[in-house]
Amino acid sequence: MSYFWPILVGLLAVAMAVLAFRVGVRVARILFIVAAVCLAIGTVQLIRAQGGNSWSGGEIHDAAEQAAQALETEEGVLADAGDEDRGFFSSYVEDKLQHTDAAHANRGELSVSRDQAQGGPADPRRQKEIVERYAVSDRGRHAVCMTVTGTRAGRVMAAGKVSPDYYWKLSVEVASGSC
Repeated sequence: MSYFWPILVGLLAVAMAVLAFRVGVRVARILFIVAAVCLAIGTVQLIRAQGGNSWSGGEIHDAAEQAAQALETEEGVLADAGDEDRGFFSSYVEDKLQHTDAAHANRGELSVSRDQAQGGPADPRRQKEIVERYAVSDRGRHAVCMTVTGTRAGRVMAAGKVSPDYYWKLSVEVASGSC
């Protein structure tokens, strides 16, 4: 919808240039006024659309709280050992954040990054508890810190055999500010 107005203004400007030579100055003036009004409307809509994509600090905190509740109700999750830089539970955190009511109310996507200051995660198969901190923000603004604690809940059964992987029960704390 927001692309409609700039295209209309462009077409009107071309039509105005062509008609200025053929029809006269009076028609060109009318087309110029119509193009200016369309440009003004398009500019206002563009500014409103960009403002709607930003999150307030309270909205980010609400989304983090909703995601924390959803993560804590999960029966058991698997540690994602595929990408240690992102963290073992990052895919769950990102998924739950994007499916909150607050995320559906906003069009912008939140960024989630694991706090690298805590060092690289150890092998989850050797841990009884994993603690990871995730910074949640709107492009670096209004940061919220989610501390995700995974407690080993049991082994994964695969085809009747015990797998070396574990299920994890998550608990989450949300605090305003960066991690």
